[in-house]
Amino acid sequence: MSNMLMSALIHKKAISDDTIITASYRSKDLFGRSFIKTGEFKIKKIVGDTPPIFELGSIDVISEIIRTDAAAIKAIDGMDLIRYADIYDILPNGMSKKVGRKRGRKPKTQLTT
Repeated sequence: MSNMLMSALIHKKAISDDTIITASYRSKDLFGRSFIKTGEFKIKKIVGDTPPIFELGSIDVISEIIRTDAAAIKAIDGMDLIRYADIYDILPNGMSKKVGRKRGRKPKTQLTT
């Protein structure tokens, strides 16, 4: 995903240390051939702001630490990135949404005596 979206999510504190993400990474098989795998990781540290670099620790293997950028992240807390950003009123390009008029019942006015 874009670096601007990740920077906006970091700025709103939607992504911080110990957030669970799904990301793709390079791995090698027994014959030395490299291929791309997808796994769940916990963010150990966020380095930089634009573009952010993530240090990820594997949930399954304790000693495995991977450094990756925003393009490798597929989901945050099991949610698609665009849907997760929509919760925090952020567009997919990293800009803030215009918050519309609130709907529903109006609060009762308090009478002061």
